[in-house]
Amino acid sequence: TTLGLQAAGSVTQTGGGSIAADALGAKAQAGSVTLGSVNSVGTFAASAAGSVYLREADGYAIAEVGPSPLTVSSGANATASVVEKITGVRAGTTIELITQGGTVSQTADVSAANLALRGGAGYTLTRAGNAVGKLASDAAAQPGNANANGGDAGTVQYVNSGTLVLDGSFSLPSGIALPQDTATARTGDVWVRALAGATAGDITVADKLTLNRLDAGKNVAALGLQAAGSVLQAADGATTSDAISTGHLAVRAQGGDVLLRSQRNEVGKFTAQALQGHVLLRESDGYELNTRAASPDTVVGGLAGVAGTAVFQAATSKAVEAGSAQQAKTVELQTTRGTVTQATDATADLSAANLVLRGGAAYELQRGGNTVTTLAADSGAGVIHYVNQGDLSLARVADASLPSQQALQDGMALSRSGAVW
Repeated sequence: TTLGLQAAGSVTQTGGGSIAADALGAKAQAGSVTLGSVNSVGTFAASAAGSVYLREADGYAIAEVGPSPLTVSSGANATASVVEKITGVRAGTTIELITQGGTVSQTADVSAANLALRGGAGYTLTRAGNAVGKLASDAAAQPGNANANGGDAGTVQYVNSGTLVLDGSFSLPSGIALPQDTATARTGDVWVRALAGATAGDITVADKLTLNRLDAGKNVAALGLQAAGSVLQAADGATTSDAISTGHLAVRAQGGDVLLRSQRNEVGKFTAQALQGHVLLRESDGYELNTRAASPDTVVGGLAGVAGTAVFQAATSKAVEAGSAQQAKTVELQTTRGTVTQATDATADLSAANLVLRGGAAYELQRGGNTVTTLAADSGAGVIHYVNQGDLSLARVADASLPSQQALQDGMALSRSGAVW
């Protein structure tokens, strides 16, 4: 069965009654679509001048609904369909989807200023035509129990056309707030890709990203961010407002830099590729450099070379890579404490023109396949062990080649209290 609802104003669900339908389409020409009971639908489409909010029980497909077979017989809207065709989910302000279980997929695009993906369901929204400005995701439990951290193990995979900000600072039509200063708070893996569109396709982290799923006491949740441009953290330094916490952080900047600038980042494993730019990671307590397999699903539609590729493409040849033979770029690692190591896997090497090791942590980078031209280190008591394939120069890296823009001491290649081997 199909239920189609179209209003000159808003479409609003009140009271405790729910909707059960094979297909649900809702259009609010001058207002919002607000469907806040625990509904059950197979297909969903919505369009609103304001916001779109759907709470649903077990997953559905974002698709096309309508038009109705008959038309309005008289009046100002005569000959128009009773309910016009609705394709995908489009909102003038915010789309908020709270789904308790199952998977939300799509055969039509989503478009809005803001998108919030919430609840225990998985979200596979990988169409190249999706276009939002800000993205947030969390557990979003039942009313009165906002932001509970249980039952949210579904994987989020999202593809966007154009620049995307990971930011939870927008109003939510459900009234169930995100955790303070948070863009992501889930136990399931999250994979996000920004394609070049009307804008460059950067990803900016503006609020905290927290993924925590424990296995034998270790955080095994994965966060993968891939941008046609750069991947950037908005804040710089000791602030916690946009810190990343995850078991494995994998980042790929196809046309720019990877600049992860918060000193409060906490990751268990790190993978990064910036083949036309620099890589900077500030981190608080040590991690392992390692490679990363591709995300489960692929981009649907888009240009040749994009369509059919993984939302996050596998990083299996190098663990950390900056620049190329034609572009001399820098990997800069600033780690407050702990130890930075490399996986024993043969592909866990790092590659760059310059490698700069900073902070109080120890660095145990002993893979024989590491390839850098210049090594510099400063500001820490941790012991450094480094092995390089080929010639190596111990030299100060110029200010212009440091992605942190924090200069090394004049005339110094190595300036640490800890031993260097």
